[in-house]
Amino acid sequence: MNKQTLRVLGWAAGALLVTFNAFVVPGCGSDDSPSQPIITSGSGGSTPDGGTGGSAGTSGAGGIGGSSATGGSGSTGGSTGGTSGGSGTGGTDQDAGGNAGTAGVGGEAGFGSAPLNDGGDAEAGGAGGSDADAGGAAGYSSAPNDDAGDAETGSGGTSGSGGSSGTGGSNTGGTGSTDSGTGGTIVVPCPADCSNHGSCDTSNGTCTCDTGFNTPDCGSCATGYKNYPTCYAVQACPADCSGHGTCNDQTGTCSCDTGFDTASCGACASGFTGYPKCNIVPQPFTCNNATRHAAFDQFKIDGEQADLTGGIWGTDNSNVYVTAASYSKGVVAHWNGSTWLNEALATTISGSPATAEEIHEIWGSGPNDIWAAARGNSGTQGMLFHKTTGSWVEDLNEPYAKSFESIWGSDSSNVFVTGWKTTGYKVWRKSGTSWMDTGAPTSSTGYGRFYHVWGLDPSNVFVTGEESVPVDGGGTVPVAGFLIRWNGSTWSKISVPAECASLQAIHGSSTGDLWASGSTTTGKGVVYHVTNNLATWTPYVNENTYGYTPIFSARTGTTLALGGSEPLQPGNLKITTIDQVSQPATYAADGLAYGPGVAVWYNAGKAWFPTISPNAGVYTLDCN
Repeated sequence: MNKQTLRVLGWAAGALLVTFNAFVVPGCGSDDSPSQPIITSGSGGSTPDGGTGGSAGTSGAGGIGGSSATGGSGSTGGSTGGTSGGSGTGGTDQDAGGNAGTAGVGGEAGFGSAPLNDGGDAEAGGAGGSDADAGGAAGYSSAPNDDAGDAETGSGGTSGSGGSSGTGGSNTGGTGSTDSGTGGTIVVPCPADCSNHGSCDTSNGTCTCDTGFNTPDCGSCATGYKNYPTCYAVQACPADCSGHGTCNDQTGTCSCDTGFDTASCGACASGFTGYPKCNIVPQPFTCNNATRHAAFDQFKIDGEQADLTGGIWGTDNSNVYVTAASYSKGVVAHWNGSTWLNEALATTISGSPATAEEIHEIWGSGPNDIWAAARGNSGTQGMLFHKTTGSWVEDLNEPYAKSFESIWGSDSSNVFVTGWKTTGYKVWRKSGTSWMDTGAPTSSTGYGRFYHVWGLDPSNVFVTGEESVPVDGGGTVPVAGFLIRWNGSTWSKISVPAECASLQAIHGSSTGDLWASGSTTTGKGVVYHVTNNLATWTPYVNENTYGYTPIFSARTGTTLALGGSEPLQPGNLKITTIDQVSQPATYAADGLAYGPGVAVWYNAGKAWFPTISPNAGVYTLDCN
């Protein structure tokens, strides 16, 4: 079996546990608003009539838009047909063409692209033979705030020669042809450049989106897809994980809750039974041979027999620590495999020598990181001791308390300790070298106490206790068990059964398998199996046992609880094993004067437990 540790009554301690460009077009920017369209020049055609597109010609060619004062760069003029006069150059007006045969249609106006410049005006066509055709069309500009040139009317001519070509901005028109020209191409940008998730059709400005992306700009996921910009196809999980798991809709697979299994989480996992609840399958065990550890009888405190034993912690059968005390001095008894060693915990408080009077509980994260919670200085000063590789040293950063009762940690940097001050019980947490008050809630009645702190991990820490009311003649009587849970940042109260008057200790393997011990309002000892994330409490009441204080969950679905019988006298300690398969079995230990306050350390099939005053001793219990 794995090593475990148990703690009781706040004394004994337990251990747990891409961007891309398909094409480059001036004005197709990265923003969402499209730029101005761009017209590229065409090529010469084959008909004898005047061309409407194409590059500017040298014979009667239309002028192109000038740069600066003339047409803009990249603009082209129309070509002229035959030998008729072409349109004027950009910027200044072009003279009419010379006489030609049959006049052709004038070329298109130059198209200026440069900002703030006008396209050139188209001039009249040259004189033709017998028929005169109209002059070229007006030039126009694509640049913002530019005006198109005015269209002039051509007049017929007689066999004149074409006018000279116009001069443009940075590009000069090409040589004209007697054939007709081909019109230019308009390029229209797509919205948001298709967001890099599609291809752009520049003839109509629309995007063809990649699979999983939505139009018009491919900037969102299409129906049935999610998680932009990944946009993966949503996959349904089988049976929606049957309500007992979490669906990964990217893979269509279930992550089942604890205790559930199969692809749809529709059955119990191995070790669990009773779908749809899927409770833990108990693992029964038996214990026997409660034997007094004879070597401890030789252990002395200042020459006297130990009167009190409480907490216990260890790493293996050759390294066990037990808190022990006479009625005036507390020490730690250390079993090294062959003998018990006396490890004193003396210190100086406020400049005056002081001795730990009672060591209530001990816990460690490893052989070189062990903590002990104690009371000293005649019950006015709580004391926290720490052992690393040498002797025990009092932690000078310890918070003030009149007494420290229970201590537990998940690791060396997360240690919790309970204690009490005049203002009531507190829970402190060690983080780094400092301790802070965690603000644990107190009893609603104004009376009560904390018994035991223990946890599964830093985000699942539990403190047991009781709420009390005052009685005539003085004192208080417990009326309700008390359980609080630390989630890593805050505490919350956990509901306990109405018949529970006090909770003494808690231990287990998960929030679905916890065991809590205490007593009922009728004064009987009770052990609860707490399952279903602390919502279900199954009681095991022993009519002959009072006040189960320590408890230790030896394995899944089982526990070992210790308590005493009334009247409290030697021989009445009850060691009870509880599981959900067999009937609870109870074992008695000899030589005990007082039952409550027993702790268990469990390792390799053997449990150790100390007793409490007088005739204090240490016992072993074989379990399997």
